[in-house]
Amino acid sequence: MSCARKQLRPTAVVLLTALCLALAWSVLPARADATPSDLAPSELVTEEVTVPSDGAALDGTLVIPQDHAVDLPGLVMITGAGGMRQDYTAEAEELARSGIAVLLYDKRPTQRPAMSFDVLAADALAAVDLLSDHEATDPDRIGVWGHSEGAWVAPLAASESDEVAFVVAVAGSAYSPDRSQLWSNRVHLTHAGVRESLLAPLGERLSRMLVDLDAYGDVDHDPLATMGAVTQPILIVAAEHDRSVPAGESVGLLRDALAEHPHHTIRVVADADHGMRHSEDGFDVDRSAPFAAGYPDLVTEWIHPLDPAEPVASVDEAPEQDTSTEPVAALSWFETSGAHATAVLLMLVCFASMPVTMLVRRIRRRPRDPSRWWLLSGSAAGIGVALGTPVYLFTIVMSGASTVTTTVLGRPLPWLVLQLLASFLVVAALVVATSRVRAARANRAGSGSTAVPITWGLSLPTLGAALFVPWATLWGLFTI
Repeated sequence: MSCARKQLRPTAVVLLTALCLALAWSVLPARADATPSDLAPSELVTEEVTVPSDGAALDGTLVIPQDHAVDLPGLVMITGAGGMRQDYTAEAEELARSGIAVLLYDKRPTQRPAMSFDVLAADALAAVDLLSDHEATDPDRIGVWGHSEGAWVAPLAASESDEVAFVVAVAGSAYSPDRSQLWSNRVHLTHAGVRESLLAPLGERLSRMLVDLDAYGDVDHDPLATMGAVTQPILIVAAEHDRSVPAGESVGLLRDALAEHPHHTIRVVADADHGMRHSEDGFDVDRSAPFAAGYPDLVTEWIHPLDPAEPVASVDEAPEQDTSTEPVAALSWFETSGAHATAVLLMLVCFASMPVTMLVRRIRRRPRDPSRWWLLSGSAAGIGVALGTPVYLFTIVMSGASTVTTTVLGRPLPWLVLQLLASFLVVAALVVATSRVRAARANRAGSGSTAVPITWGLSLPTLGAALFVPWATLWGLFTI
């Protein structure tokens, strides 16, 4: 008997376990509180919509579960600077799978490079109105979600309308756009191996000019003051390895700004880059990479049980930040865009005059200048540097310095080429100047020298070189 019981016990356990699993499998699909997070992508429905806002018609996409219940919470997604709604489809689908109606929409197509945050906030509120009227949503549970630049706009929209039920701000900065951008430029250049002495010329000077030209939009925007004006529940999500905004400083500042807010949560997602994708360091950005672990669930699990009447104050520790931000200094008169545009134009005229002068002298059968090779090659180098420097710096600014990935001798290869050309121009100018001095001495000595006399046509490149030296010095073209 004892032997038989020992043989039956394992069999009974296996049968009992199989029976329990079968019952659980049959019961789970029928549970009333089962979440839609198990929905496959094919079970999502998309609707193309148009958001009317202050004379503009913004194309949008609404993503909802196919077999959805009524009174779903809704979320209007506000993209980052330069972002397209298609770039955020993955987030929208992840949120929709959890039972949230998500509305994506395009920004205005005909605006200055950085649009007014007030205009962007008005567009977001127009999208909130549209989503509130949808039959699947609960108009009392429509929130705004903003990423990067959108994380500045979303709180602004909420502070201006009680129609917004909650705010989700992802990868936003507690500083103004200009200070955040200059910090990001410095971080990316340092990571690429650019030496300290070149960080300001490569990553700051042109950006400060663009700030002065109002190309960065609302540089006077105060994110902390805006956050202080938000009364709705707010979730702030920061990335551990954010290299576009100073997450470490921002979390600390936002924590202090929201200290008296009755319902605020600040979360830091580990191993996440600025786009909330999985990353070990935040520099190797890959939009096709999976989301950082826990990121989508963090948002959905905060929205679904949200009770505005219940006080919440929960803040994660700030992530480490190796480089501190610095205030953006005002421009001196010689740093303004007008001064530099004038200098570049004059240099181009001076350098371009050289081949014209040489051609005229040849047509008139004048004596050839013994320094003509230095004049022509030096002028060509000057034209290349005068045009190439602002073009290359502009590519750095437009990419947030993320295109600088490798260096040679502590500088990007294009910058090394520009520095070599700048040095060659100086050498050519010295050779020509020495030649002119020798010719002048020979003429005074009455040696019968046939040296070419100094004329306006031949002295213009020298004038261009005289303008070039201080201009190039300011831009760090002679920085070692």
